[in-house]
Amino acid sequence: LGSDVVRLADAGVPVLMDNSTARMHHKFVVLDRVVYTGSFNWTRQASQANCENLVAMRDGPVVDAFAGEFKRLWGEFRRRGRKPGRRRESTPPSRGGC
Repeated sequence: LGSDVVRLADAGVPVLMDNSTARMHHKFVVLDRVVYTGSFNWTRQASQANCENLVAMRDGPVVDAFAGEFKRLWGEFRRRGRKPGRRRESTPPSRGGC
């Protein structure tokens, strides 16, 4: 289990990674004017084993705010980020329970 970032990049999906030693903790997607956010980590571990929550929001100003934050982050990472390497990012195995 773990991240599919290399597979996505290999398939032509634009992917950037932050060079910071701190971890970005944003967890959201803006898709078709809907924001999906919550504790969900967007990994196979999260979708198959973890106890996660995901909220869908369709309110226009909320969608615009999240879309603006994504654009800001994408621009920032384009300036100081990096492309994913061949090392596979990993997620620790589940210990079970919530």
